[in-house]
Amino acid sequence: MEIETNVLALSIVASFLVGIAVPNLMRYINERNPEVLTRNKLKRFGLPIGDKRFSHIFTHKKDKRIEIANVVLKELQPVSERDSGKIENAIENIDEIKRRLNRVQAKIRDMDTEAETEVFSKTHLTPIMADLRLQGEKLGAALSSKIMISNQILFIEQVVQGHDRKKVWDILEGGPFDEIDKEMLVDKAITPLRDALALDQADARAINKKWIQLKD
Repeated sequence: MEIETNVLALSIVASFLVGIAVPNLMRYINERNPEVLTRNKLKRFGLPIGDKRFSHIFTHKKDKRIEIANVVLKELQPVSERDSGKIENAIENIDEIKRRLNRVQAKIRDMDTEAETEVFSKTHLTPIMADLRLQGEKLGAALSSKIMISNQILFIEQVVQGHDRKKVWDILEGGPFDEIDKEMLVDKAITPLRDALALDQADARAINKKWIQLKD
């Protein structure tokens, strides 16, 4: 009876160890597979890390990976189009807000006293600044998303062409991805606007200095 118990215990332990070892072994094999894209490679080209349709795309035969790539591409294209619409909408809204800002600026410049300017700025100019800040943040978010999705589309389109891993890297290396920092691109596009809007809403003098006084 004691022997049977020991055998059963050993079987349980062995099963447990096998259950741990097999997945770890498979993970090790996958990580050693040159056709599996590493985290660094995915990050290098702005591709999603947790999506095996990207990281493991080259482990499939040509026909299968083209099939997978076409499915992914159909998912990405509408997202890219929506981002383009958001960008266009934000820019249009910013242009309209700037026209409102110009009208208010003209009224403020015609005022005679500082007190009158301060009161009018608080009641009329500050809300415009808030609207402009919101649209600027929306533009930044849409630009960031657009760049991310564009990276994925540029990559997946090469897979659709039937290229293998090495050929895809040869195409992308030194191409549109070379030395591109998506955060840098977004920052260059949106940071000046954010800096301009870094105002204390209660400080009418700061608003006046940035937006009302004419440059020398």
